[in-house]
Amino acid sequence: MGRSCAWLLDFGNSRLKVLHTEDEAPFRIAAIPRETVERGDELFISQFLSACSGRTPASHVVAALGRPGDEQLLAPLVARLAPGATLVLVTPESLAPGRVLYTSGRPGADRLANVLALKEKAPGCWSVAVDFGTATHLTVADPDGNLAGGAILPGIRMLARALSRETGGRLPEIDPFKAVQSPAALGNSTQGALEAGVLLGHAGAVERLLSDIEREVGDPLGAVFATGGAATKVLPLLRREGIAPAPTLTMDGLRSLFAKMG
Repeated sequence: MGRSCAWLLDFGNSRLKVLHTEDEAPFRIAAIPRETVERGDELFISQFLSACSGRTPASHVVAALGRPGDEQLLAPLVARLAPGATLVLVTPESLAPGRVLYTSGRPGADRLANVLALKEKAPGCWSVAVDFGTATHLTVADPDGNLAGGAILPGIRMLARALSRETGGRLPEIDPFKAVQSPAALGNSTQGALEAGVLLGHAGAVERLLSDIEREVGDPLGAVFATGGAATKVLPLLRREGIAPAPTLTMDGLRSLFAKMG
């Protein structure tokens, strides 16, 4: 079994993304809804394994897991995907020689993987990964590659659902992914007003956070990358220049971790 290949797994709140280190295209193998993985039915497993066939046998499976218990959930699938492979989970220790500069709590594995990618893509400067997922989180790496902190806010779908749920359905639940690409701030209908608040409000919140992070660290941000499923919806609404789309950022971090294993 060669040490040059691995399966990379990013198991988030809504999807499992799978990539082999031989593949260059983003998520060439699969981006699977979480509920499909949780069901674990045999037909799905057979189809998944068939789609993954033909790759060089992997020595490792490198995974960023989103929730407690995900390791046990994925264990049977991993055992059939890469029999005998070593499972490596992203932890704060994965940042070595970087550190997690948290006073309390523990950052998610996807944020740790994003810092690994930032260290490789933007060494020696302040950099930020903006991950537009179920939640939107901004993860900041300092010039030494430490995870310096960041911010977390509801993602656009979560915002839309919360507005409807917390008003007892008086406000309809919109699908922000089906909204017009550039909503007007002056919404002239309930739908339009909700699209303005969810999309433009979210974009404005991200821009404010980036500006305040820059002010607080006292240096310009050398690089800002946007990733996550909602990035293509929100990124065009941001007025800040120089934000680079990076759809495989988390996978790039997992790939970097595997490469450092030698």
